[in-house]
Amino acid sequence: MPRCDSIEDVIRNFGDLQELAAEMDSFRELAISVESRRSELLSEYPDQWIAVSRDGVVATADTRIELFDLLSEKRIRPKDVYHDFLDTTPRTLLL
Repeated sequence: MPRCDSIEDVIRNFGDLQELAAEMDSFRELAISVESRRSELLSEYPDQWIAVSRDGVVATADTRIELFDLLSEKRIRPKDVYHDFLDTTPRTLLL
């Protein structure tokens, strides 16, 4: 990893900021889409890892490693999809 002596160095290492912003917007849209369809997806893919693109669910697997292997086989970069585990028994977080 390159050494960063200033905030400008850090920003430069991220690459093109407009491209980064577009990627973040796309990721946010996918996350919102998954959250709005969580019940439906949970009934279709219970206790599964899913990868979702703009085209819908592109891969499912029992483990995150299997999911990433499937994405690799399909030549889909993990950063180009939203991935999440659809847990049928989520834990309650006490604060």
